[in-house]
Amino acid sequence: MRQIGSVLSVAGLLAGFLVAISVLSGDAQGRVNLLYLLLLFVFLPIGGLLLSLFFLIRRSGRGLAGWMLELPVWPAGLRHELLALEPGRERKFWLFYQTQLLTLAFAVGGLLAFLVLLLGTDISFVWRSTLLDAADLQPLLQLLAMPWRFWSDAQPDLALLQQSQDYRLATPEFTAARLGQWWKYAIAAQLTYTLLPRAVMALVARSIYQRTATTPVRKTAGRRVVHVEALNTVPMQGNLAPVVSSVTGDYILIDWGSVPVLIQDELSDRFGTPRVAFQAGPLSGPDAARLEGLSQSTVVVMVKAWEPPMGELGDYLLALKKLLPDSPGLILPLDWSGDSLQDIREINLREWRRFCGTLRGWSVLQPGPDEGDAA
Repeated sequence: MRQIGSVLSVAGLLAGFLVAISVLSGDAQGRVNLLYLLLLFVFLPIGGLLLSLFFLIRRSGRGLAGWMLELPVWPAGLRHELLALEPGRERKFWLFYQTQLLTLAFAVGGLLAFLVLLLGTDISFVWRSTLLDAADLQPLLQLLAMPWRFWSDAQPDLALLQQSQDYRLATPEFTAARLGQWWKYAIAAQLTYTLLPRAVMALVARSIYQRTATTPVRKTAGRRVVHVEALNTVPMQGNLAPVVSSVTGDYILIDWGSVPVLIQDELSDRFGTPRVAFQAGPLSGPDAARLEGLSQSTVVVMVKAWEPPMGELGDYLLALKKLLPDSPGLILPLDWSGDSLQDIREINLREWRRFCGTLRGWSVLQPGPDEGDAA
């Protein structure tokens, strides 16, 4: 996985360099729009950081790195590592960490391009707007410049802002050197809103990933403390469990993945109403009572397709088999958008098939045509 991380970082560095070169090259007269720089160095980095945190909390945490790894452009030498990564341990936090390194490399590439152009060219910074004038724009620039108030030369000056508006370029006292003074503001914005936040997030993500990789989950059962490996335990090689597309006869529906009610209603329309349905919990007390007398019914356990199979889930399924040894077991990986079901990814389906292949008496259930045992 280190090789994949290195490739992603190099790709981010090159992308940041090329994007910054493209934006900072300006128009035919070499004029660079200051508002475009704010978009590239301030608003996009902040939005990307918030989006990265959102995906970490809400779903699989793949982020930008996860999406890039799904592109069919990887050389043959990295395919083995790619296969090892998807069902690998600590996938969610590893991908989050790699996303931070990728975007940090992008920021470094943009900074390098900026410095190269400052050294080798004469950049003229201007701005254009039909609706705004200098007095409207200055408060926003001053607000953004608050973190570097100690650097007086990098503060937005109203007179400079007025002179930098594009239609004033023909003014006699206007000089390209005067316009070039915006470079201090631009580089301060890039360091403050692009480079520094991603560097901090990369350190935090690295700490989270390393802690996840080395710390098992502690669970208590009465006074006895049990250490369990609550991480992905799917082997890279092994049998693929069969995939079936329907449920015959009565079935028990157990919700392991906190599936929305409307999704469960849609499943009832496809497979019929379950005889018993409940949220997964300790297999004692009420849950055990619900299962009494249902030894011939199929057990269907709903899970989130994008989350890796956990050792805790494996223990739960083994306990179910002890209670209902004669009941067929089906794992139902689900993916949804809002209140609508959607097809799960092939790589997630293969992972759940490998997981069920390690458990006796369990198969994978997927709505739609029977996919058989094809690998």
